[in-house]
Amino acid sequence: MHMETVNYGEAAHWNDNEYIQSPSVTNLRMNRFRRITSMTCLFNIILTIAFVLMTVIVIIFALSYFGIWFNKSQPNVVNIFCGQIKGVQKDDYTISYLGIPYALPPINENRFKPPIHLSSKKLCHKAWELSNTTVMNSIYYTQNYKPSCLQLLPKSSGNAFDGSENCLYLNIHVPVNKKTINQAKPVIIIIDGLFFMYSNEPKQPSSDTIYKTDAIHVTFNYRIGPFGFLPHPYEKIPNLGLHDQLLVLQWIRNNIAQFGGDPFNVILFGYGSGATCALTLFYSSISNQLFDKLWITAPGLSLLNVSVNDVIETIHYALNCHDDINPNNCSNYKLNNSINILNIWNWTIIEQWLMNSIFSLPSIHEFNNINTNRLINILINDNQFVNIDLWNKILIPNSIKPMVIGQTSHEVSIYPTPKTIPFWNKNIYQNYIIEKLNIKNITSYNQYIDYFLSNHFNHINCKYMNNIIENKTIDKDHDWLSNLMLLITDSRLTCPLTELVNTFINQYYPIYQYYLTGNHRCFDPYSLNGYVSYAFHGWDAMLY
Repeated sequence: MHMETVNYGEAAHWNDNEYIQSPSVTNLRMNRFRRITSMTCLFNIILTIAFVLMTVIVIIFALSYFGIWFNKSQPNVVNIFCGQIKGVQKDDYTISYLGIPYALPPINENRFKPPIHLSSKKLCHKAWELSNTTVMNSIYYTQNYKPSCLQLLPKSSGNAFDGSENCLYLNIHVPVNKKTINQAKPVIIIIDGLFFMYSNEPKQPSSDTIYKTDAIHVTFNYRIGPFGFLPHPYEKIPNLGLHDQLLVLQWIRNNIAQFGGDPFNVILFGYGSGATCALTLFYSSISNQLFDKLWITAPGLSLLNVSVNDVIETIHYALNCHDDINPNNCSNYKLNNSINILNIWNWTIIEQWLMNSIFSLPSIHEFNNINTNRLINILINDNQFVNIDLWNKILIPNSIKPMVIGQTSHEVSIYPTPKTIPFWNKNIYQNYIIEKLNIKNITSYNQYIDYFLSNHFNHINCKYMNNIIENKTIDKDHDWLSNLMLLITDSRLTCPLTELVNTFINQYYPIYQYYLTGNHRCFDPYSLNGYVSYAFHGWDAMLY
């Protein structure tokens, strides 16, 4: 038997170079192991990257879904005290947040009372619930206007009305401007109103105006007519519409920064009866510090010297309860029904007030402080919003504000009085003025005009306004309507408004005044059957 001897000593000699290059099974297994390991590492890396990406996507989606992620350029989801709200962007210029409640609805037991501030999450929830706003995942979709406040339609017979008592909502329009993305924007709060009785759905201004001014615009509803300016005979709380406006100013101070607005650069813009309200808010110490600039056009400037008790007596008169044995029962019955409340100031009463107190040439009796209409006293001297002493002083410490005060040339042309003016001739025109003024020892028409403009405004002298007042002589076109509308506008607004401007100037207020004239196509701007082509009341606000 042949046996082969193996020398283990020689076999034990290890040659690294030979091993590396050797095609041994062991070497092949090692290379395969290395390849498997490399593929596994690569797979793990890819899986890790995919997991990280998926995690980031999920986080971004979750944050966006729950309103925490904000598009820094122009967010449409905003956090306010009462929750998260989502606006709507209908064009490239503006994001709008519509129908945001700023108080509980003034209905049922809250009627004829100041608005209830949404000071707790519970009240916020109740307000949102009553607003019927769509809510998804705790985000309120504020993308539709709410109804205007309840009002009779102009010239209606008493049963045609619009709006709702559940109306205390505001709208915020934010300009989309990438150039000023990081700048706090000025805020313009608009108070509209017509005769304290009517209000349009606040859909102005246009997106183009909002974008060009690069300012946040706020519109809102407030109670009007008897709901806003008629105190209940038992509650005896006047000026409720002003209380609503005050709450809006407070809301803006507290929340507007969330929309990119500057809470300390707030311009209050009022036109029509909204201008009268804005001027009242300026005079009041409880509201004056809540805005920083003032723009008013054609405010009413009558002396507000009516007390709450005077108005309570007037209410019973208006309700036909003044001769009733038990007027309280009469008041309860008529003030529990919204339609009955609206009809306290129905069109028959409103028209009488408009013709006697706003749209006609003032009579000598008005200048002698004779009360020609006891049925309507709008703003009431409550020593809170309206304080006669403060109105006389005007200047409020630390309240100097830049102002713009304006008007149009034919303010009263939206409802010409008398209705027969278009058919007049020169004699009828002059005789009407002479009869209306009824001043003894004056027989010349021109003397009447000079006397009228010089002596009937409690020492206000209008003669220095020759460049503004254009109607001292009859124009060559014999446009009697234009002449009379100019004269009435000058007597009721231009002279007292210019005197107010001079008073502010004397107290070092920075102020600008404008007087808008012009003609346009003939139309009926307020559905009063007053077709006009002159610069009418509110035209400047519409142009804005």
